Amino acid sequence: MSYIDWDNSLSIGNEDIDGQHKQWINIINKVHGALIGERNSSLESLTIEALKEMEEYMAVHFAKEEEWMRSIGYPKYEQ
Repeated sequence: MSYIDWDNSLSIGNEDIDGQHKQWINIINKVHGALIGERNSSLESLTIEALKEMEEYMAVHFAKEEEWMRSIGYPKYEQ
């Protein structure tokens, strides 16, 4: 399985959120690199590191997405 490469088909047209989605892809690719043995650290330590990074980033990212959905009057926001 290959890495995820960002391309414009993944864009939602919001520069800030697209940038955050690129960061998610970077985190996922980091874990992928560990799984296929490209990094020398132990899989356990890389998994813990990635999960912590995801947890920290998740709060920032989802808050920003929710703010954006409210600002554009996203019809299914409450759902």
